[in-house]
Amino acid sequence: MTPRTRTSIRPASTKERIRETFREMILEMDYNAITITELASRVGIHRKTFYLHYECIDSLFTELEDTIIAQANDIILKGMEEFHTITIETAKYYLITLFETDRLLYKRLFFNDSYQIICAHVYHRIVALMTPHIKQNLDISNEEAIIVTNFIVTGYFQVMRNCQKNNQTISEEKLNCMLLSLINTGIRNI
Repeated sequence: MTPRTRTSIRPASTKERIRETFREMILEMDYNAITITELASRVGIHRKTFYLHYECIDSLFTELEDTIIAQANDIILKGMEEFHTITIETAKYYLITLFETDRLLYKRLFFNDSYQIICAHVYHRIVALMTPHIKQNLDISNEEAIIVTNFIVTGYFQVMRNCQKNNQTISEEKLNCMLLSLINTGIRNI
């Protein structure tokens, strides 16, 4: 084993520790409280080591957003294989499935006010990801598809956000009914 091979193993391990610690910090701290100094300290590395992997904290947030969108894309593609289409019901299913992949993290990112910027980025990227499918399925213009997709995603996020803010527990069945009612009422009125 050459020293280069050994060195190439360590950065991947360090990068993974940075990601895991970053996730833990998101769960316990507000957006502006997360610093490179605190992150490096918790990982047990020097700040300079952090900069070997990331330019800044925002780079970690961007990587996290990319991961969320990749998960959303995988869920939509698997759903398309199963359902062969995207409908209002399946769109809601995709969002719920995405949320369930890491409930604690997504609850914090999507429903804590300090992470609104991250939520907004993810929201817009999910809309962009789903819009072509909605357009094709409903046979509507791109502008109409953007409106419908925004309505679906906004409805989901708002219902979930309100439930979380008020510490309400809603059964899956009731949540589904609320979301479908909200979405169907809105779309009928367009």
